[in-house]
Amino acid sequence: MKKIIVAGNKHYGLAKSFFEAHPDADFYSRSNGNLDFTKFEDRKEFAIKSLDYDVCISCSYVPDFGQINLVDHIWDRWNRANKKGHIIVIGSTADNSRGARMYCIEKRNLKDYCRNYGGGAVGGGPNVYPGNGIKITYIAPGVLDLPKQREKFPEKIGKIDTKYLVSIIDWIIAQPSNIAIHDISLDACT
Repeated sequence: MKKIIVAGNKHYGLAKSFFEAHPDADFYSRSNGNLDFTKFEDRKEFAIKSLDYDVCISCSYVPDFGQINLVDHIWDRWNRANKKGHIIVIGSTADNSRGARMYCIEKRNLKDYCRNYGGGAVGGGPNVYPGNGIKITYIAPGVLDLPKQREKFPEKIGKIDTKYLVSIIDWIIAQPSNIAIHDISLDACT
């Protein structure tokens, strides 16, 4: 069984559903009372902790490009330690929006970061450069079926069940070590 660490509030949202399916995983967030990812030192501490795990999931929204900074800390620590593993980053289909809202801009940058660094796992072929073994998967769900989202978007649009999203994450984690899934984007139909 793979050892999993999660940046996310195990009492709400996707992280809550993941906790229900994986109570043996370790969860960190300001809401859990242990780390605040808006703080540089806490992002650094989480990255160091993540070295002891096979899979690291980032599903905490951290404003002001904080989620990108968190993932960058993790990738950098893993790369310097020659650690192989899997980083799974939860973004949003807002990354496809042409809007200028900061949330959309942050998610587009997060997706680009994951694509740029995720390719490093497979390398550039045997004669170009070897892969580093750090798989990064960016998952971009649309609106999740959560109380806050139901209030914000009452019956206007389809919503994704967080338990379904956990099943997708489980499927990604279960892939053979030589398979890298770079990104998945999904929306619920109405």
